[in-house]
Amino acid sequence: MGANSNTIRTVLDRSAYFRSMPAEFRDRIAQIGRVRRCSPNELICGSGEKPTEAWIVLSGGLRASIVTHKGHEFVYGVLGPGSFAGIGTIIENGTTFADLRSRGVTEVLAINGSRFIEELDRNARMWRPVAAMLNYRMRAMAEIIRGLVGRPLAERIARVLLGHKDHFGQPNGRSHAVRIDLSQTDIARMLDSSRSRVNQALKRLEAEGVIEIDYRSIVLRDFDRLKKLAGTEVQSI
Repeated sequence: MGANSNTIRTVLDRSAYFRSMPAEFRDRIAQIGRVRRCSPNELICGSGEKPTEAWIVLSGGLRASIVTHKGHEFVYGVLGPGSFAGIGTIIENGTTFADLRSRGVTEVLAINGSRFIEELDRNARMWRPVAAMLNYRMRAMAEIIRGLVGRPLAERIARVLLGHKDHFGQPNGRSHAVRIDLSQTDIARMLDSSRSRVNQALKRLEAEGVIEIDYRSIVLRDFDRLKKLAGTEVQSI
């Protein structure tokens, strides 16, 4: 069963990007969008393409990645429920910089680009929060890239986990613990590292009680230790 209007509003209301926007604007986004159900690893938009719509993740996730000159996939990030893709590109009338693929079965709210811009023009006071949202995303991506250069692997892993906590984290049924729906392969591709090295680093963190490794997910247990390990504040993507 696809997402209904109540589910869409719940996702928007909880989203770190959209919850601070006026309720009537979130209503309009829900109204002008259409729910699209994507199969695992389905290509939503290819690198260099000019999209005609933007997407807000309702369930599942979207993986933004490129193929390096060595033929390896480098993942910029995995966008979870409440996160978005393509809004800046349709405003710019530009092209995408990465492939966007679904991670598992995924539902997105697909928003026609022309209608979205019409809504912004009709309600001009919304341009400022949308610009702030895009600037936040740009700073978050810059922080991720900067945090991956010349830092120990454990620190880079901590930054990835904290950067995906807000949109991919789910309560784990215990005090303060949060489950991040990322696999070790996902993390390795984000860090341009081998899965075996990532596994070794994660096991050390698990032995120290910082995290717990589960099937295709990581449970965050000690946020203070993770934040200390990350070194500087990490923004969610």
